[in-house]
Amino acid sequence: MRVQVNLSDEMVEKVDAYAAKMGVNRSALCAVLVGQGIMGYDKTFEIADHLGLKLTEEVKQTASRKARAVR
Repeated sequence: MRVQVNLSDEMVEKVDAYAAKMGVNRSALCAVLVGQGIMGYDKTFEIADHLGLKLTEEVKQTASRKARAVR
């Protein structure tokens, strides 16, 4: 699938420089960078979701212990 994005001239220069260092064309480098970014965000959201579930469980347990202590 083809995707078109707008980048500043400075960003294009950086992309081209990295592509040259890596021996790939601009499109290939952009595909790699987007893929790495998406995987990073996937992992970040996975961790955040996990922490959210753990925090919810802890809050419920704490509330339950407090409720029992009041009785």
